[in-house]
Amino acid sequence: MTHTIIQEIVVGIFVIFMMMAVGLDLTLGRVMEVFKYPKALMTGMGINYLLVPLVALGLVRALEIPPLWAGGLLVGAMAPGGPVGAVLTQSAKGNVALAVSLTVVMNCLNTIVTPVMVWATDAIPVAEGAN
Repeated sequence: MTHTIIQEIVVGIFVIFMMMAVGLDLTLGRVMEVFKYPKALMTGMGINYLLVPLVALGLVRALEIPPLWAGGLLVGAMAPGGPVGAVLTQSAKGNVALAVSLTVVMNCLNTIVTPVMVWATDAIPVAEGAN
């Protein structure tokens, strides 16, 4: 096996064990409670879909980051919802149900929202001479 395949397998196993560790601390009732009072969920989504991309765009423009790097940074900022947030929330003794709910909802929405945000903001700079 090549180094890349081994790395992908190890990272995949790591993510699975992280999410299992978070899941052991949850019940369906705790997750459903987040949806009964969605203010925190909506606030988290607003921060992830509005504030984070705006900060990233500001950094790209202020620091004049080269187009290739800027594109990666902006797409990453516009596609929130990685699995590490729930683990960090659990370590900080925060609201794990909210963190997991945010991850699930945003990962479902990212299929539509991220391409629309990239298109709507036209935020990814084009390199000189690129067609």
